[in-house]
Parts: sequence; structure tokens; C-alpha cells
Amino acid sequence: MGTASSAADVGAHYIAVELAVALRKLGSAVTLVGAGRHLLPEVDAALIPLAERGLRRLGVQWRREARPTELTEAGLRVAMGDAQDEDVPAELVIVSAAERVPNVDELGLDLVRMRQHDEGFILVDERQQTSAAGVYAVGDVTPGAAWAHRAYRQGKVAAEVIAGRPAAFDPRAVPAVVLGAPELASVGLGEEEARTLGYDPVVSRFPWAASGRALTLGAEDGQTLVVSDRASGVALGVHIAGAGAGELIGEAALALEMGATLEDVALTIHPHPTRSEGLVEAGELALGLPTHVLPA
Repeated sequence: MGTASSAADVGAHYIAVELAVALRKLGSAVTLVGAGRHLLPEVDAALIPLAERGLRRLGVQWRREARPTELTEAGLRVAMGDAQDEDVPAELVIVSAAERVPNVDELGLDLVRMRQHDEGFILVDERQQTSAAGVYAVGDVTPGAAWAHRAYRQGKVAAEVIAGRPAAFDPRAVPAVVLGAPELASVGLGEEEARTLGYDPVVSRFPWAASGRALTLGAEDGQTLVVSDRASGVALGVHIAGAGAGELIGEAALALEMGATLEDVALTIHPHPTRSEGLVEAGELALGLPTHVLPA
């Protein structure tokens, strides 16, 4: 896909946002066209304002509650709810699929009577074994989030099982990263998810504007957010917005995988000055421990 002077990007999920950011940085004028009121429905709601503000600063236009109706010579015509239809100038129109579907139609799965999900995904057990003896499946053809790092781990499990070693795919947490403006990274539960599952969530936020290292890097418009269980103090989720968020989320994934508590997180010494200290600061705020940041 080459660059264009202008592009209309239909979608509001992470694929649409990543394409919009890439095209804008390559010099294209970009308009995101989404049917909903907010971007990134798969991202924790606390990070959405930062994501939308970052796109505006980058120069990406956002048409919310907009539905494409037809291609025109000038670009894309969209219906704007109760408002008058709008023409979005676009040399290039991209339809970013909201959901991926497995490409399994020509694999002959019916010949071995392989069990599939209603949407076509291949069903596997924790060993990546399908219902057909000796056949394993990993990655995007199996149900679940279509992340490369998840597929890589599934592949390792399958290889170990085939080699006769004990292995299982049973992660507590799989991190997700959106290469937006800024980067967004999440692992574990958000506040509403935690409440729905019966937890009494405590949410603490560390603003990067209070991080000396973030200030020197020009990355002060970010935050680290930690969700924990009030009764047990166990960390349930971590959500980070800011430059390098994808590099920082690995530590949070390890904490959740090990069942770490807020005390475990807050009392672990981190190097100073770094953005990684945001996790410690958020933990201290939740515990009411002394910190150099005042609660918002």
C-alpha cells in the first residue's frame, strides 16, 4: 500500500488507528470514519481520551457516528446520523475489518471432521490439540485475540507437546499493544470488567506529567493505571498510555501471571529516573503510601 495525499480509514478499532497513524506520519491527510461514539472499543475506557487527543494533535480527523454510504469521485460519502451527509476527500479508502475471520475454507477440515467454532475457528484444548488425532492448531485460526505473541506461545506449546514434553497454553494474562499516538498497552482486567466479574476494584492512576524522565523525553501526556482487588490487594490489570508503553507492559504481565499484590509492585525498587517507576507510583497511590505525586 503506497502513500496518498489523502485517505479515509473506515473503522475505529486498533487496526484502523494504527493504519491512520502510519499514513499520517507518512504525510497523508487522514480521516477516521467510525460508526460508534468512541475509538478503540477494545481498550480500557480510561485511556480513550488520551488516544483521541493524541490523534488530534497528530492531525488525524475523526468522524464519529458516521456510516459510509458510497464512493464518489472525490472520495467517500458518509451519513452523519441526523446531520447532513458529508463528503470525505480521499485518494485512498481503507476498510479496516473490525473482526478477523479464519482462512480455513480450503484446508479440508470436514474430511477429518475437525471441530470448529460457529464462526469457523478451529477448536483446540490447552495442548493446542484439535479434535483430529495428531493435528494441532495455533494462532489466528483458533478462538481468541489475534496477537502475534499469543500465537508464538501457542506454537511453542504445540511443539513441546509433539516432542513429548509436558506443556499447556494457560496464560493468566496476554498483553495487548496499540501503536497509536501515543502507544497504548493493556494487560488483565479493566475497572468495569473487574466489577462485572465480582471484584471490588480499586483504580489508581499515575500521570506521566509527574515523571521527570517522561518530561525530559517530551512524553508527559501519558499515564499508568493499575486496577486491583480491594479485598485481596491482588493486581488485576495494568493499562499504560504513552511513548514506549508496549515496552513497559511486559513487567505488568509478569506481575499478573505471578499473582502479585499491590505491595509486591509498590515495594519493588525500580531504577530512577525511568518511566517504569509509574507502576510503583500507581501502586503506592492505591495503598495510600507516601509518594511524590498527589492523587488527581
